[in-house]
Amino acid sequence: MTENNQAKQRQTVEVPLQAPPINAGTLTRLILFIVAIINTIARALGFDFNLDVDGDVLYEGFSILLDVLVFGYGFWKNNDITKKARIASEATKQIKKSV
Repeated sequence: MTENNQAKQRQTVEVPLQAPPINAGTLTRLILFIVAIINTIARALGFDFNLDVDGDVLYEGFSILLDVLVFGYGFWKNNDITKKARIASEATKQIKKSV
């Protein structure tokens, strides 16, 4: 019976009126994501970046690796970009701290 009482306890969460700023990690991932997309589009459109090294295979491999890593990490990581998402994230942090 004590377990049921503990599970039904109410909890107060202060929801911020202003969205917290976008953190540096989210901003860095967003910039890398955009760079990877621009790189892929530029390569697909045939832009040459003047790599004198037998670069076609090297460049293609690097581009694919960069795309896979950035897209994979971007999908894996929870990025709170919108104000609504940052406010919800802040409320979630408070709930996790109190449990």
